[in-house]
Amino acid sequence: MIKESSWFYVAYGLAEDKFKQYYHSYNQSYTDKAEQLRLENMEKFSLQSMDAKLWGILDKYVPEFAVEKKIVLPKLRSSFMQPISSGSSSLPKPTLGSSKTYKASVSPLPN
Repeated sequence: MIKESSWFYVAYGLAEDKFKQYYHSYNQSYTDKAEQLRLENMEKFSLQSMDAKLWGILDKYVPEFAVEKKIVLPKLRSSFMQPISSGSSSLPKPTLGSSKTYKASVSPLPN
């Protein structure tokens, strides 16, 4: 807000006079101006003109849209990739430790 700004009040007498003037002297000039404004608004704010303006702005500020490029990945050597056969596995089977049972030793916390 601006420091110098303040509330404004409507001059009701002046507003009343303007409404009366408009009502009593209503003539073709008001409708002609309204029709001119309607035609101007239809021309400026139609879908086609707004579309043209939008594309003009996009062309100005976004010169080129993103382009999809293919990524070429290097081929992996076959020694790293060996197919896993479904029937037999060449991986060693995990062995369980000995059948001994282990007891956990608990030491008291130091003071």
